[in-house]
Amino acid sequence: MSNQYKLLLLDIDGTLVASKPNALPTKRVVQTVKAAQSFGVHVAVVTGRAIYFARDVVDSLGLVGPSVFNGGPVVIDLPSGRVIHRQTISVPRLQELVELALPFDTRYTLTLTSIQPK
Repeated sequence: MSNQYKLLLLDIDGTLVASKPNALPTKRVVQTVKAAQSFGVHVAVVTGRAIYFARDVVDSLGLVGPSVFNGGPVVIDLPSGRVIHRQTISVPRLQELVELALPFDTRYTLTLTSIQPK
């Protein structure tokens, strides 16, 4: 029997784990992920978390290969941690976005990996 599925993309919070600090996948979730992998399906996470905050979850699942972090702009090879792709925005564009957001009573998070001088 051939497997028609090649890729399974999963969110972490509220999908793989309960939405609470330090939550890990249940034994059933781990077994299900390993079963998919045994059929040749590449299992990856696509999450808003940074790799630092997702490491325990991805390690517990034994994920290998590309996964998506920080809400999309960072693709990391697991388990090596090598960055495959990083999409950044310029400081002027960031300033523009912050100015647009200020009038709204909204929380937002910025993830800074480095700032390079002009």
